[in-house]
Amino acid sequence: MEVARSFKGGGLLSALGVTSPASPNLLDIDSDGYFEFAGLEEFAKALLAQEGNFSGPRGGAWATYREDGVLTERLARVIARRAGRNYLVAAMRSVLLSEEEVVIDPDDPNFTGSSVPSQIGEALAKYMDGLPARERVSSRGLLTALAYARGEGLDDSLWLEFAAAIGYEGIGLADVHALRDSAVPDFLLETASSNSAPVTRLFHQALAGVAREPCPSSNRRTSVAADLVAKAR
Repeated sequence: MEVARSFKGGGLLSALGVTSPASPNLLDIDSDGYFEFAGLEEFAKALLAQEGNFSGPRGGAWATYREDGVLTERLARVIARRAGRNYLVAAMRSVLLSEEEVVIDPDDPNFTGSSVPSQIGEALAKYMDGLPARERVSSRGLLTALAYARGEGLDDSLWLEFAAAIGYEGIGLADVHALRDSAVPDFLLETASSNSAPVTRLFHQALAGVAREPCPSSNRRTSVAADLVAKAR
């Protein structure tokens, strides 16, 4: 239904002359012809082993994955299969697994494929579950606040105001910095400079729907968010 509505008049696709999935001027890069499973598998493998100049925390599983290529290939294959075509899901899970102390082996009899997420919501939940209780609450509040942001994003003070307005009291700048310094900021947040002050938004629009989960004051969050969005413009 979402795809069908995107071709309605007044939308960007219709303005470009794309009126249906069969339009000759539509290039669907999400089709089978443009996807290579091997590429997603290599992506997951590189993140598990923290390839390149970056190394995860001392004692993290990434060191074993870097040394044991066969093991890493097995795990990367499972991550890629579970993620389907979603690089964001694969990235979030791979980075978190690389920083855990316990090494995961898909050949272990106790391993279950369901422990690897297949949707963005699952991947975000896995990330949240691994945080200390206090950090979990503040991260949820900050991400939920960003889900209502528009345009370039929110500066830190407005970001905290959004979070407080939708019911996440007691979140401060220290929590903002902790989230930015967390394991997967590159896959959750996008920060840019605006008038010499950083503004932040969610990295991917798909995260917005997932982050808009019930919050402490969910009965008033829609009207509050609308007021804050108007203020931010």
